Amino acid sequence: MAFYHDHGLLITGLINIQVVRTASLLDLDGICFVRGKKPTPEMTALAGESALFIIETDMPMFAACGKLYTAGLSGN
Repeated sequence: MAFYHDHGLLITGLINIQVVRTASLLDLDGICFVRGKKPTPEMTALAGESALFIIETDMPMFAACGKLYTAGLSGN
């Protein structure tokens, strides 16, 4: 979290409400859950209240990061 940028994307394999709170606190735009993780209804509701989008993938984190980078999402 030391190198985050406003309006970024949090990519994580953790499933707990703190992930949504952290993304909101850092003023990120969304969360990508990897490895087939599914957010709970409570997490989805809080994300909606915080105007965060949620996406999910079955890919491992490394592959998901690579796909996002290839699609034009940079780390800066």
